[in-house]
Amino acid sequence: MNGVAEAPLSETSLDKENEGMVSKDEKRNCGFEDTHNKNRRIKMTNRCALWTAAIACLMLLAPAGQAEVWDDIGGGNLWSDPANWAPAIPTPSTDAFVNDTQGSVDGQAVIGSGTNALADVATIGNGSGGIGRVSVEGSMTVNLLKAGEIGGRGFVNFQPGSSLVTLNNDLRLGGQQANTYGFVHFEGPGTTATIAGSIIAGNQNAGDLVIEGSTVNAGSGLTVGNASTGTLELMELGGTAGILEIGRRVRLGDGAGASGTITQGPNTIFRATSTDDVFRIGEAGAGVWNMNGGLLEIARVAGMELAAFGGGSSGTFNMSDGTVRVSNITAGGTANFNFGGGEIFLNGDRTGFAAATSFFNVTGNAADYTEAYNSGMDQTRLFYIPEPGALGVLCLGGAMMMSRRKNRR
Repeated sequence: MNGVAEAPLSETSLDKENEGMVSKDEKRNCGFEDTHNKNRRIKMTNRCALWTAAIACLMLLAPAGQAEVWDDIGGGNLWSDPANWAPAIPTPSTDAFVNDTQGSVDGQAVIGSGTNALADVATIGNGSGGIGRVSVEGSMTVNLLKAGEIGGRGFVNFQPGSSLVTLNNDLRLGGQQANTYGFVHFEGPGTTATIAGSIIAGNQNAGDLVIEGSTVNAGSGLTVGNASTGTLELMELGGTAGILEIGRRVRLGDGAGASGTITQGPNTIFRATSTDDVFRIGEAGAGVWNMNGGLLEIARVAGMELAAFGGGSSGTFNMSDGTVRVSNITAGGTANFNFGGGEIFLNGDRTGFAAATSFFNVTGNAADYTEAYNSGMDQTRLFYIPEPGALGVLCLGGAMMMSRRKNRR
C-alpha cells in the first residue's frame, strides 16, 4: 500500500454493473472487443500526440523507475510485441502500464500461450477514467500486480493453463482514488498462481477476485476488504476443484467501514496453514463468509474469530454444506455463525457448544442437530443426522429394489 487511504466507495460492484460501469460479461471476458475496426479508426498522428501527454502523465503517477506504457501501435494486442510499448517492452527491472487512456489507445493486451510476460510492477488500469485489460494465456512473472489504480479500472483474466508468479510482493485489486476498481479471474483447469506476498481484494477501493477451478497460493496472507469493499469467490469448474492456500493471516473487513465477503462453493479447498497468524472474519469492519460446500481448514491454534475488535466490527459465517476443521470459534463484536448443514470439527470435548455459545445459531432442523465427541481423535463433530422422514424414504427405496429383484427371478 502507498500509505494514502481513500474513503470507501458507497457503491458495490453490483451497483457498478447496474450503472453500466462493470458488466458481468466485461468482468469475465476482461471487456475484450474486436479491436481491428477500432484500430483502423484511430489515426496514427492523433495517437502519437495523445500518447506524448499520456506517457508524461503516467510518469508522474508512476513510482521511481522506468515506466513502459502500452500503446498497441504495433497492433494485434500482443504483449510480446515491442512495437506495442513505449519506449520499450517491460523487463524485470521496469514497470508496465496497460491503459486505454479514455479511448485514445486500445488498452487490451494479450499474453499469448508460451509467452512469459515480465515486469517489476504491472499496473492494469491506471489514471482517472483509464481502463486496462489483460488476457493471460501464457504466464506472467512480476514483483507486484495491481488491477485498478489512481482512478482507473483494471481487468485481468488468467485463461485455462496459464500462471502468475509474484516474486516478492502482492496481488492488489482496487487502488487509490475514487472510482478505482480491480477485477482478477483465475479460470481453470490447470491455472496456477504463486504469490510471495499477500492477496488484497478491495485495497483502497473496490476489488473482486474469482478463483474458478484453479490453484492459488499466497505466502503472506489474504485481505478481502482492506479499506473498501472486496469479494472473493472460490468455485470449482467442470469437476476441477478450486484451491486457495494462505500461508499467514486471513482478514475479512479489515479497516473500519470496510467490508469483505468470501463465497465458497462445492468441490473447493481453502487452507489457512499458519498456526499463530490471525483468522478474522470482521476485524475492524464487516466480514461475511458464505460456505455452500467444500473444505475449510484453519491451522491457527486460537481458531476462527468473528468480529474480532468489537465496537463497529461484525462477522458472519453462513454455512449450508461442506466441512470446517478448526480448533475453536470465538467472537468479539456483532457476530453470527449460522449453521444450517455440513459438519464442523472442533478440538477437544465441546459437547454443549451450541447451548453455551450465544452467537452460534442452529438454523437447520434443531431436532436433527448433533454434537458427538470422539475421544480417540479428541475432537467434537457438529452435524445434522438425517430426518426420520428421510430414513423412511431410504428404507422404502430399498424395499422396492428388493421387490423388483424378486419379481425378475
